[in-house]
Amino acid sequence: METFLQALSLGVAIGGTYALMGVGLNLIFGVMRIANFAHGALYMIGGYAAFYAFTGTGLPIIAAMALAIAVGGISGYLVNAVFLRQLYKSRVERPIDFAFIVTFALSMFLGSAAIATVGSGYKRLPGLWTENVHLFSSVQMSGNRIVAFVGALALIGLLLWVVKRTDIGRGWRALTQSLTGAEVVGLDVFRLANLAFATSGMLAAAAGSLLVPIYLAYPGMGSWVLSKSLIIVVIGGLGSIGGGLVGGFALALAEVFGAVYIDPNFTEVYGFAAMLLILLLRPQGLFGSRMDRAV
Repeated sequence: METFLQALSLGVAIGGTYALMGVGLNLIFGVMRIANFAHGALYMIGGYAAFYAFTGTGLPIIAAMALAIAVGGISGYLVNAVFLRQLYKSRVERPIDFAFIVTFALSMFLGSAAIATVGSGYKRLPGLWTENVHLFSSVQMSGNRIVAFVGALALIGLLLWVVKRTDIGRGWRALTQSLTGAEVVGLDVFRLANLAFATSGMLAAAAGSLLVPIYLAYPGMGSWVLSKSLIIVVIGGLGSIGGGLVGGFALALAEVFGAVYIDPNFTEVYGFAAMLLILLLRPQGLFGSRMDRAV
């Protein structure tokens, strides 16, 4: 029983941070119906920005993380405003393919640039809460995981509030219905898309800065995050913020329980198995694809 409770606690804690990864990617798909394959690179940028802001400037850790989130937001904005600008300023015949090629190439470039500039070594932040915490019975968890979990849920809650209660969120929901219709009624699609990419970049960078104390920062972490995020959005449903939340927990629990009760050497396999099962039983994911139905 104690093993089960320890696995459950760890799965829930990891699931919160996984959800933060997936929700950011799903926001873009929900608003623009394109996939941002540079999402993992934005996570990497957040991780490195937090590390160097802390070690290079002497900022407190929380301030370094806040700066990393701002850097992620700016980076996300630039992905759309600079590299995907042709989607809005001219008629791209195949926008989904165009976005895939551009963001995938950008992801590869940023990964290579990271190796060239900061090296291939691993870097770690000390974190906000380095001690192990006794939860209940004999179940313990690192304080950094608890901080990451609470921070992730707080940011997801803030995103849901923005989507439901603000003019920006209402504009995003209008884009999910029809980009052309949104333009007809006078919405600035390019501006709303820029805000969505900036928000997604902030979420990715927040995940990176929260998880660097746990998983370390290294150039290849962007690819790792992208693969996790894609599994999450497939499980939860493309374009569904609520689905991204549930998909994150589902992936984490599948990995943790698989590692505990089957074989820890195949941890990465269990997530893909869960994704394939969902594709077979419910191809649209657990929560469909419309963002306004997910919140």
